[in-house]
Amino acid sequence: MLDILKKTYYRLPPFINRIAYLVPIEYRLGGKTFIETLNFIHESERWPSEKLRKYQAYMLKNILNYAVKHIPYYRGIKLSGNAFRDLEKFPIIDKNEIIENIHLFIPKNISKLKVSMDTTGGTSGRQMRFYVDNKAYAKEWAFIISLWQRVGYQLGDKIISIRGGSILFKNSIWREQPIYNAIELSPFHLNPKTLPKYLGIIRHTKPKFIHGYPSAITILAKYIINNNITDLPKTKAILLASEGTYPGQRELIEQAFKTKTFTWYGQSEKVVLAGECEHSKIYHVFPQYGFIELLGKDGSIINQDNPSEEGEITGTSFITYTMPCIRYRTRDYATWNCNT
Repeated sequence: MLDILKKTYYRLPPFINRIAYLVPIEYRLGGKTFIETLNFIHESERWPSEKLRKYQAYMLKNILNYAVKHIPYYRGIKLSGNAFRDLEKFPIIDKNEIIENIHLFIPKNISKLKVSMDTTGGTSGRQMRFYVDNKAYAKEWAFIISLWQRVGYQLGDKIISIRGGSILFKNSIWREQPIYNAIELSPFHLNPKTLPKYLGIIRHTKPKFIHGYPSAITILAKYIINNNITDLPKTKAILLASEGTYPGQRELIEQAFKTKTFTWYGQSEKVVLAGECEHSKIYHVFPQYGFIELLGKDGSIINQDNPSEEGEITGTSFITYTMPCIRYRTRDYATWNCNT
């Protein structure tokens, strides 16, 4: 249902969309669910590791019980009540497994009014369609906002965002996004003729943050440096999203905008979320968002006793029950860092 409402919202004329500004931003981002989740994140960040471990056990137990009861793919798995041991009974899956057996992953008790259809990016060749709880978007926003707050973001801060699908912009290079108080600039119209217009919008908007694809912001950064542009408004940080950053990109962007960059890691499937902090470029995983495992080349689980060994990020989501990804292989790789 929520996906239908979102499509309808994006088709409305801009002057109607602006009515959203009359609604407090907490409610634009998800209302009660957003507020409660953000408060929970702030509270649980101070929990000792043992309490967080108990929380993960509780969430895992609920997800696994739901999956065995309602999702045909997991029918027949016998649970003991020990969440971490029970997780090992579940098969490790990937996107192809879900695509080829989609009918087995759709729960028997699904209500189309309480879920939305989402998709993966399809950059690996196959796009996966899947259901998520309507409340998952509010929860996701709460986690993202908590990440942005690490570099000084406050709810309602003006943002320039350079990301999004081409269908949102059509023939324009910009559009308003009242949901999170942003001016969205098209990443598809960046060229020598339009770049001065992009910078003009940034000057006029005076954003506290610039948010977007590293590849798009790099194009702007090169233009700024090559043309010795020094009159852009000061921003608190550049929020790099949805893509990996390559060697030299961050340095180039920071040189051009004269501010720090900040990035995080997540997926459309919503299984693992991790982000940098104000002190380090090392990613800190949210234990409240999902349960992470690193999968070795031989299929074994790499634990934190072997911090130098690289493994595939494999996750189990806590924020959506409809089609929870359990032990889901992301095709991304990492190593543990036990010094932070």
